[in-house]
Amino acid sequence: MLLIHGEQDEVVPVKDVDVLYRALQGPKQRYVDPTANHVQAYSNDSERYWQTVSDFLEEHVKA
Repeated sequence: MLLIHGEQDEVVPVKDVDVLYRALQGPKQRYVDPTANHVQAYSNDSERYWQTVSDFLEEHVKA
């Protein structure tokens, strides 16, 4: 599972994402945009967002 989150999120704190990440089994990756608020990781840096998604899928999803 790929978790993408904003460090500045006041709705869902990063500590909650960390708890979820530690509980996950199997392939997982966590990316936290240091300047993003709630659901802003894409709008802050869409290139980095899509590269992160693409890299994760390439590595973990079989065609």
